[in-house]
Amino acid sequence: MSNQGYFKQNMSRSPTTAGTYTAISGAAPQTVTGNSISIPNPLAGSGNSIAIGSLSALVVANITANSMTITGKWQVSADGSTWYNCANAPQNPAAVTILTGTGSLVTTSVVIPAPDSVYGWSKARFVLTTAAASGGGAGVDEAAISYNYRVAPAR
Repeated sequence: MSNQGYFKQNMSRSPTTAGTYTAISGAAPQTVTGNSISIPNPLAGSGNSIAIGSLSALVVANITANSMTITGKWQVSADGSTWYNCANAPQNPAAVTILTGTGSLVTTSVVIPAPDSVYGWSKARFVLTTAAASGGGAGVDEAAISYNYRVAPAR
């Protein structure tokens, strides 16, 4: 039986691994930006292209600050220096809050799929933005972003 058409799973833990967080400190808005991930051209024949529909961001956040909210968005770039926000859906609804602080520690681990538009660009990343409260820094208010995807079969 041929493996043609099957996907190999490639778990990209860049930029973070378990236990590696970016501190959120200072007045809102603050951002936590995941490293950019290359979206290879599937027509290049390298066999390393990301399978369309498989890219997602794993967001792990620990928030203590009362009333702090965290939202997220995908961004794309052609050159890695100028970034454009992706619409959350074709009608571009507002981003939904991922987590809200209560004054006591609250945590979440959530997977956010990339919109189809990212596959037409050479780079993508996920960005978190805070609102409504100042962050307390490492060990108090922090977040991590990693990516997961499947590699498309070689053509």
